[in-house]
Amino acid sequence: RRRRARHSSEMSSWNQSDAVRGRQPARSSSLFGDANSVEMQMRADPDQLERENDAAIGHMSDRVAMLRSITDNIHNEAESHKKLLDNMGDSMGGVGETLGETLKHFNAVFVNNKSGRQFCYAVWGMVGVIWCLHYLSS
Repeated sequence: RRRRARHSSEMSSWNQSDAVRGRQPARSSSLFGDANSVEMQMRADPDQLERENDAAIGHMSDRVAMLRSITDNIHNEAESHKKLLDNMGDSMGGVGETLGETLKHFNAVFVNNKSGRQFCYAVWGMVGVIWCLHYLSS
């Protein structure tokens, strides 16, 4: 009953305003408005609609250009970071090799050689004595 009552009130409002214009009542409205109103606008001023469409197309092309610029910048930034990380990986590999060579030399001088071992003990002993003196003096 409520639907019928509302529908009849809609029909009465349509009869009063739209009957004068000669339009049919709109059963459903589309996304872009009523087809009859667009048709009437085109009859009234098609040049105005063309100008509005051109302005909308210009606005959309500006937005597309802006989005393309942003995506190009993101791509360039990602490529530069990739190159930086590759270079860092190569550098770290070189540092690892150098450290390995240094450790081999250290072992050859101080661990495998008896005089090197004695020298190492002497250095650590001196460091210990200096630390003890500093601790006792403060």
